Amino acid sequence: MLKPPLFLIIFLSTSMVVFAQSPDDVAMKIIVENCLDCHSGAKPKGGLNLSTRENLLKGGDNGPGIEINNFLKGQMKDVLDENRMPPKKPLDKTSSAHLKNWLTSGAKYPTTKIDIFSTTTSKRAGKDWWSLRPLQQPLLPSSVDHKYAFQPLDHFIFDGLKKLDLKPAELADRRTLIRRVYLDLIGLPPSPEDVADFIEDKSINAFPKVVDKLLALPSYGEKWARHWLDIVRYGESDGFERNAPRPNSWHYRDWVINALNADMPYDQFVQMQIAGDRIFPDSSDSILAMGFLVAGIHNTVLGSNADAKEQARQDEMEDLVSSIGQTFLGLTVNCARCHDHKFDPITQHDYYQMVANLSGVRQGERPIPNETIVKQLIKTNEEKAELYKALSDIEKIALTKMGAKAESIISKPIAQWDFRKGDKDSQGNLTLKLEGNAKLTPKGLELDGKNSVARSSTLKNDLKEKTLEAVVILSNLEQKGGGAITVETTDGNLFDSIVFAELESAKWMAGSNFHNRTQSFKGMPENEAHLKPIHLAITYSDDGKITAYRNGKTYGAPYQSKGLAVFPANGSIIAFGIRHEPPSGNHLFAGTILKARVFDKALNSSDISKLFEESEVFISENDLTINLNQEQIVLRKTIKDKIAKLESDARLLSSKKGNAIIYSAVSVSPSPTKFLNRGQVTEPGIEVAPGNIPVPSFPGNLTKIAPNSSDPERRTALAKWITAKENPLFTRVIVNRIWHYHFGNGIVDTPSDFGFNGSKPTHPELLDYLSQSFIDSGFSLKQLHRTIVLSRTYQQESKPSADSLKKDFDNRYLWRWAPRRLDAESIRDSALKTSGTFNQEMYGPGFSDYKTESNNGTTYYHPIEKLDFSLSRHSIYRFTPRGANQGLLDSFDCPDNSSAAPKRSKTTTPIQALAFWNGPFTQNLSESYSKNHPSFDALTSTDQKINHIFNHLLQRPPLDTEKSKALALVEKHGVTPLIRAILNTNEFLTLE
Repeated sequence: MLKPPLFLIIFLSTSMVVFAQSPDDVAMKIIVENCLDCHSGAKPKGGLNLSTRENLLKGGDNGPGIEINNFLKGQMKDVLDENRMPPKKPLDKTSSAHLKNWLTSGAKYPTTKIDIFSTTTSKRAGKDWWSLRPLQQPLLPSSVDHKYAFQPLDHFIFDGLKKLDLKPAELADRRTLIRRVYLDLIGLPPSPEDVADFIEDKSINAFPKVVDKLLALPSYGEKWARHWLDIVRYGESDGFERNAPRPNSWHYRDWVINALNADMPYDQFVQMQIAGDRIFPDSSDSILAMGFLVAGIHNTVLGSNADAKEQARQDEMEDLVSSIGQTFLGLTVNCARCHDHKFDPITQHDYYQMVANLSGVRQGERPIPNETIVKQLIKTNEEKAELYKALSDIEKIALTKMGAKAESIISKPIAQWDFRKGDKDSQGNLTLKLEGNAKLTPKGLELDGKNSVARSSTLKNDLKEKTLEAVVILSNLEQKGGGAITVETTDGNLFDSIVFAELESAKWMAGSNFHNRTQSFKGMPENEAHLKPIHLAITYSDDGKITAYRNGKTYGAPYQSKGLAVFPANGSIIAFGIRHEPPSGNHLFAGTILKARVFDKALNSSDISKLFEESEVFISENDLTINLNQEQIVLRKTIKDKIAKLESDARLLSSKKGNAIIYSAVSVSPSPTKFLNRGQVTEPGIEVAPGNIPVPSFPGNLTKIAPNSSDPERRTALAKWITAKENPLFTRVIVNRIWHYHFGNGIVDTPSDFGFNGSKPTHPELLDYLSQSFIDSGFSLKQLHRTIVLSRTYQQESKPSADSLKKDFDNRYLWRWAPRRLDAESIRDSALKTSGTFNQEMYGPGFSDYKTESNNGTTYYHPIEKLDFSLSRHSIYRFTPRGANQGLLDSFDCPDNSSAAPKRSKTTTPIQALAFWNGPFTQNLSESYSKNHPSFDALTSTDQKINHIFNHLLQRPPLDTEKSKALALVEKHGVTPLIRAILNTNEFLTLE
């Protein structure tokens, strides 16, 4: 038997006290399940609060719950004797007797206060709910015949069938299988040639080769991006009464397609959408990805009333919290806006913590670098780098002639490193520990900006007045907020640091805790530290004056701070590559540190200039003149002139690169989040700090977010918590979604609700097995697809069995493939492809098959039907305004994107047949078939034309009975009715 992991045992023993079967604990469970819904909280019914023993003794409107000197007297004993609570369904005799015995024994509470969420009851989920428990690592069932198992997942499926006395179906024929996997993975049918090649290929790798080919096609990302956009309520208009279009929102759609095609690890895929601007500051795609945060509806009609504006803002925040909670965690967090969640262990306070995490997010448009200009900038910088190398080679000649210069001791530093020679502190004998990917190379201490940090041992003396000095090269100029050299307390709560671009893009600053000692130096933006070393120093004078220097000269202007911090001996360290603890988000520095020193006094400008001049990284102009010949001096000047020209070009390009506009999240300073009593904006309560939803089964739940943290820092903490490997909801939810889209039903049949009101898993062990495998694969979605479609479960035929239908009519246990109608977009795209009209243009602004009308500030969208090659692109590129009539797609259950659609409706109506038979879309395709298939007109016989039509539309030749009927139809009415008829067959419209 599989033993529970140790941390689960610890969790159960420490966090779920009510599960132990002592009489007191059983009494607590009875009270939780039957009493606390009414008798707890700020306004308990009858004034009686049963959540603590103190309140029980205090009682309510009808006197004490129990009397201190006689536990068998009081409200509670009276209610038990009269058997009248709970009102709708009084306690059974066993529970009532147990509570009476509990009263007799002293009415003891095992904990100070009963947590209503501590345990699952028949009415609600507790903290022990199945989806909140840690992932298990189940063993493969051993009872399954290996001939039925192509993949490990088959063992779980067929073990379940065996227990229910169900028999798995036979394998699907090869033509059915290749059509199934094509439509499933890329939303398009195979060509007749694809089918013929697969049928002829008898090798054992025939099907895996097809799967790998499909996963590598761009159409894979287009198909599966449509599923994702359903989940995240993506639309291209604002909604509400104005419903203005969002012409620049398509960038997010394109990013999703690209990310899926690239098989971006799912944790990174999610992190980029929530906090890409901070977690991946070097990626230009981050702003595109954050279109997720503003993909929902947006009310632009607010009026002048302050309460109405705040109400609209709170409605928008509920939509965002709902989207994040349901999309990534399968939790309906939004249901706790006005009160504690009625069914899941989420408090109203938890909800407002989530709101605080996101309170700095606003709707808006942002410029992004023009890709053409960016490429020109990259080329310019590459040329500059080559010239700087040539310049360095010339200056090394002078350095060699000069020999090793002794550095004058202006003031003895308390610590000093030359990282090109090692990690030894040559002055103060501090030891240095490298962590993450930090490494020493001949170039210096290299830091990747992701997890690289170097920390010293603790300082031997207090440090107040000081100078921080470092020679650095940046990895890039786009990073934001990393610290090159830092003095900090060991917990990171107090720090001073040389920081790059935290508050001002590309500018240096004196970083400090809560910016207590931070102001702008008003210096120039950095433009060359990514190409060559620069010398930096910041001095902290005893009077609070803080001055920065770059390459020996004052950087911007000094300023007067409120006063210096004192860093205590034995409790402070020097750190490199980090602004302050913890090492996460934009705290980290990407670049190389060549040399660094810390002084226990504030050096003056002359001292700093001398440090710069005497650093062996730099050579003064005087030294160069003396130690280079005339030819070398001329060559050096020529190189510097070329560098100056390139820098001028780069500045001009930089001024032009921000001219592409996208609809995305705009980050602002978070406003205070108030706890709203009953969710009413007119009843604000206490201020709520940012935080996470308590999921007791993983340590990430303990992550603290500072109350005064910035918007990016809050979103970063949220994203890291959501995507933590230990978060059991994160992987279970996405694995279940992928399963749902492959089989038509999830292992949990409510893909966005893993709470009490959602379905329970049919195969919990399989869900955990696949979730753990997904983590082990590096969160690869393509590997998960591959695992599923290569299973025997996936490859079964769809033929029903009368006996199996009696036992499992809905096929929840997958004894066969469950046939289902294609989604609306796949029907449209398949019709376009097989009819020869498909436009495969990818990316960019979508096509619109709407006539747009504006009336009194409101935009209306009227569908138009015409056959135009520009409108025949993949449906993912179709302009999708909210609330608009979607024409043919509406008939086939394409959802309105005003809200999320994690599971599409499945209807069968006469409207579908009428629209697809008589509608202009099918009519136009049928009439243009011969024109779009050049080989068709060359066919001389009706028999050949019928074969051509069947092979292209259904990927098979006609049966004899079909052939005879088709001949009669074509000879009398031509090929158009035959094409329309085949497009309307179940075979064409069904994934079987």
